[in-house]
Amino acid sequence: MVFGGLGTTLCWPLLGALQAAFGWRVATLLGAAALLVVAAPIYWLLLAKRSESTPKASRNGADSPLDWTAFGLLAFSTAANGIVTWGFSLTVITLFESRGLEPGRAILIASFVGVAALSARLIDLVASHHWNSLATGLTAAAGLPVSFAILMFGNGELAAAAFVALYGLTSGILAVARSTIPLDLFPAAAYARASSMLALPLNLSFACAPPLFAALLAGPGSDVALWIATALSLAALAALALLVLRHRRRLAAN
Repeated sequence: MVFGGLGTTLCWPLLGALQAAFGWRVATLLGAAALLVVAAPIYWLLLAKRSESTPKASRNGADSPLDWTAFGLLAFSTAANGIVTWGFSLTVITLFESRGLEPGRAILIASFVGVAALSARLIDLVASHHWNSLATGLTAAAGLPVSFAILMFGNGELAAAAFVALYGLTSGILAVARSTIPLDLFPAAAYARASSMLALPLNLSFACAPPLFAALLAGPGSDVALWIATALSLAALAALALLVLRHRRRLAAN
């Protein structure tokens, strides 16, 4: 998860160069070939090492209680932030181009989202014992609308670079917080069940975001796309703030 942040940093410039040299079809086919030739065999080898006699997963967490109000707030916040931290990031290059950057500069600046995300995840990995996941998630969620404001009210490469730095840091922290917040909210035995249930709204948001923002950029334009991203991030922040407040009250009551 930490080093996955480098995916965009490495792949976007490479695919951009391939597209410029051979066209988007060849670039896409080469990306697909990499999945088939490199990624698929790795997964196959890892699966093959599993013993056939491995016992089925314990169902001890199946009946562990979940706070459904807390789960609903977390699911909404996760899905809303998922739209602007995953699906939205896939249209950042087009967003920069629509705001006046040349394609090459747009790809170069956008690729540093991965570097910022990697830095954030490394910081969280090293210093996470100083704070819990709810605090880091809330702080990162507050940074997202600020990053969009930088791009809305700023111009040129400087604003794009500042956006990438803040957006990459906050999205990197949120990626880790999504996996760890359920441990702070729910019993440890229920972690797997809560995480698997959260995967549905999160994956739906990941799937819907790219075509949504691509359509907005092609139609109403980048300003509308940024305002919608800001509204979603503010809604996610409000839900997460309510969740943190509720959790602290429950801890105080106990």
